[in-house]
Amino acid sequence: MAQLSSLDRLRDDALYLSNVIGPRPAASKADERALRLYKDRFESLGLECRVEEFAFTGFEAEDWRLTAEGSELPSLPCVASPSTKGSLTAPVVDIGYGTDEEIGDVKGKIVLARIGKNHESFKAEKAAEKGALGMLVFAEEEKWGIYTGRLRYPVGSIPALCVSSTTGLRLSKAALHGEAKVSIKINAKVRDTTGKNLLAQIKGRSSEYAVMTAHRDSRPLSPGANDNVSSGATMMEIARSLADKKLDRTLVFFSTDAEEYGLRGSLYHVDAHRDELTRCVANVNLDSVGQGTVHLVDKDRAGPLSPALNGFVTKVARGMGIRVKSRSWQNGSDCDSFMTAGVPACWIRGWPTTSFNSTMDTFDKLDYKLMAKMARLGARVMEGLADPRKWKRT
Repeated sequence: MAQLSSLDRLRDDALYLSNVIGPRPAASKADERALRLYKDRFESLGLECRVEEFAFTGFEAEDWRLTAEGSELPSLPCVASPSTKGSLTAPVVDIGYGTDEEIGDVKGKIVLARIGKNHESFKAEKAAEKGALGMLVFAEEEKWGIYTGRLRYPVGSIPALCVSSTTGLRLSKAALHGEAKVSIKINAKVRDTTGKNLLAQIKGRSSEYAVMTAHRDSRPLSPGANDNVSSGATMMEIARSLADKKLDRTLVFFSTDAEEYGLRGSLYHVDAHRDELTRCVANVNLDSVGQGTVHLVDKDRAGPLSPALNGFVTKVARGMGIRVKSRSWQNGSDCDSFMTAGVPACWIRGWPTTSFNSTMDTFDKLDYKLMAKMARLGARVMEGLADPRKWKRT
């Protein structure tokens, strides 16, 4: 067969991972199939691979239902939602984005919150503190699909369902007139399970190393094309372009698991290898790189990311004629695990995004030319980090 182009490889990987394998919740059979694809691909390039297992608390919803005025409405359970005791029926109150200023009198009610400004787990916990009985959450800009939310790990304080924008806005209008009342029923279970991190390396001459991260798992019932097949496919393309290089420092390509449960895989790794991290000169995290334009996150949920590393990436990009913008982001990613362990970390992502953590996060919505650009930039950045003359950990 003819040699595939970078664009063709990216398309094939995205199609296979998000459409053929489909949703890949951590520790699922689909997640295992995805791990096998990554491992086979890295090993075919000559990279040394190892799988690192870790324990975490998984979530599985067996049944759920949202009804209003006797009719069932389309919904999905938030990851880590507790079960209801039978059916929970209460009036709905709209709390906007669920910020501290917006949450008023919610005692005995089911809150309706929009995605944005803070993580949905924070909205739920703050509402629960004020006496809310449950939560409905929706992404207002997601017109056709349903955003798949997550509560506090391992189990949130109140049961929560995700609804479509259409349903959310209809309930919001009814709540404004005091006419919204719904029933929530969730039968879910949490269980001890095992996640699997995959680490592949291009061996360098020194004991120092730089690590690139891209989480492999998706939210349940989300194909996870942009979040985060886009980054996994891009990382494999970066590894391909660097596989035959003679490097001073080792490069590690880290496919993390259970990121969608609150960074479980990367948190385990940095805790288990804390002594080794003194030799880790940088972490470059890829998350949701398949839509928009090239961005660096200057500050996320855990705090500021490395200004020096962001500056390094920006300088490399400028030399390639690639414009890099910056923005803050209310959520977190695997870079946070390395940052809090003292490793300079950055997060490269695309923005704006039209789909993430959604039932509509499909491979046909990805910008493959953007992903190819991300791969070229990522390869040049990682090669630069492997050179101690170009990058020193500060």
